[in-house]
This record gives sequence, structure tokens and C-alpha cells, in this order.
Amino acid sequence: MPHRALRWPLGALFALAAFQALAVDLPQQRSVPGGVATIALGPAPAPPRARFGGVPVLVTGDARQWVAVVGIALAAKPGKATLEVEQPGRPPERRTFVVEPVKYAEQRLKVAPGHVELSPEDLARYEREREHLARVTATFTDSPPRSLRLAQPVPGPYSSSFGLRRVFNGQSRNPHSGMDIAASKGTPVAAAAPAAVIIECSDSSSVSRPRMSALSYQAASISMISVCGVIGKAGT
Repeated sequence: MPHRALRWPLGALFALAAFQALAVDLPQQRSVPGGVATIALGPAPAPPRARFGGVPVLVTGDARQWVAVVGIALAAKPGKATLEVEQPGRPPERRTFVVEPVKYAEQRLKVAPGHVELSPEDLARYEREREHLARVTATFTDSPPRSLRLAQPVPGPYSSSFGLRRVFNGQSRNPHSGMDIAASKGTPVAAAAPAAVIIECSDSSSVSRPRMSALSYQAASISMISVCGVIGKAGT
């Protein structure tokens, strides 16, 4: 009996040690709308496949411990969520985790009515871009990145935070899904991480505010030291 009592704590410690070894490069665990949940999938000779809401998610680690890195949409409802996991030679599993509620900052602004709604032309362009960007963001690469850490692309103070919701004349807008950094026009913009280039746009083709006044990359992939462009009229 004493030997049996020792086995579980030692196994748990080995699993924890493997997870902590991975955690050096994993995002901060924050299971909230707009956050990231890291879910231990256990040991296996080959990496399992995981899907959240029907969308593939990153699985990283090694045979000692695989971990699913689950991005949670800002629009997600708090409560129970399910991760679907498939491992070779095993029936599909469903892993349940909890998305906790969170309160992001909110701004209530009074502006001229013309600044609240898009013009018919801009609205039509927005719909075209939305469909295109949905296809782009659905792109998934099986090979994991070398690192999940992102570098700040330009020096400067944060001018608008992730998750910020603005309410114009009592009309709520979607929360801010990025991080704005204030920088002077002409400041070089570096890549935040190595990546493949799958979309290019210019100021004139986007309904969004102009962010970069020039694009300078040519290759199909970029490294962290690549300069992708320079700041335009509205920062980045």
C-alpha cells in the first residue's frame, strides 16, 4: 500500500514538470472572452488534433505532455466550453473547460451623427472585406511556430487597449480586437513574429483607417527582423 500511495503523487509531479517546461513559451492562461486557455491533453506518442467550435487549434508539446492552446473569441459567452480532441487509435474525446466572465474598459462618446454609421459605399466595402478576411483568418498551418511570443512592432505608448468597447451616442460597437500603439508618421514597423504573408492591402483598398503609408516586404514569408512598412496617418 505505501508504494501504491507514492505512485500518483510522483506521476502528477512529472506531468506538472512537463507542463511547466512548456509554459515558458505558452501564452498566459486566461480563460475569459478574448483570452487564451491552455488545456493539458496528456502524454501520447504523436500529437493529437484538437478543434474548438469546429476550428482547429494549436497543439504543442512532446510525447510527455501535449497542450492545446485555445484562443477564445471576444464575443464568446461565459460558461462551459468544449474542446474536441482526436488521438490516433482512440475514440474522439470532449474536454470541458469554463470561460469566466470579464469586464473590459468602456468609453461612452457623444459624436456627430455622421460619425456613427458607415456610408453606403463604405458599408458595402466593409462587407466585401469581412468575407475575405474571414477566409484569411481561417487559414491553419499544421507545423507549430518556433515561439508564441510576439515582439512590439514599434516603440511607443499604448493608445487603445484590447477589449475596449466604445458606445457612440448610445449605440454599442464591437470591442476592440487589437492593441493600438501611438507612433510618429514614418516610424518603421517590424514584424511581431516570423510569419507567412497571405494577404496584402493598401490604404486605398481598406475601409479601416490608414495605418501604414508603405509596405516594404516582397517575399512570401517574413522574419522578426523584417521591416514590413512605415507608420501612416493613424498609427498602428
